[in-house]
Amino acid sequence: MNSSKALFFGGTSEIALEISKQLKKYYDITSFSRSISANKNYTKEIKIDFNKKIFPKKKINKNLKSKFSLVVFFQAYQPKYNKNFYDLKYNFINEVINVNAIFSIKIITYLIKKKFLKKNCKIVFFSSRSGSIFERGKFNYHKPGGNNLYRASKAILNSFVKNISYEYNSLDHIFIAYDPGWTKTKSSGGMRKGLSKKIVSKKFLQNILKFKKKHSGKFIDLNFKIIPW
Repeated sequence: MNSSKALFFGGTSEIALEISKQLKKYYDITSFSRSISANKNYTKEIKIDFNKKIFPKKKINKNLKSKFSLVVFFQAYQPKYNKNFYDLKYNFINEVINVNAIFSIKIITYLIKKKFLKKNCKIVFFSSRSGSIFERGKFNYHKPGGNNLYRASKAILNSFVKNISYEYNSLDHIFIAYDPGWTKTKSSGGMRKGLSKKIVSKKFLQNILKFKKKHSGKFIDLNFKIIPW
């Protein structure tokens, strides 16, 4: 058993599963996700609903007995919609924002309050460059339209990361919004030009070693460059 503990949310994502292959050498990994993956790289897997109206305090308290030095939020929800934006149902909008932003912030603030985190814990929120308000429309591949709800949900997440980093600045925790790059996964359609999961995983494992307190509250890409909000 490793002495260092890592906590994943959305551990069944393709990127999380790939990262776990190498990370298991250094951490015992506990995973919370919407389904059970039977991934042998996880020490423990717990099923959880990221969109449940009642916050799962009992499930968290029951299954977490250790203090964690790494917490990573992988979960993302990017459903396609053909309707006009003004025709989208409230529940549909709410679910996307809850899964992509609100639930993660609820969880991390709860973990801090209940002292589930080690002093120098690194907390990484997988975001997306599409959540950068500044960069929107600045690249040749940007087109009008698209999934603006997903973009907005990631911008909300980024805003929360910036704010909680400030709010908990007196602690030694490190809060990072992280863009893993455009990755070849099922949810992305397996694009030809996307990065392989192995490359994305390798970059992430290299980068978590570099995260220091001075990086807390930053939006960082896989090449360790700062993305403007």
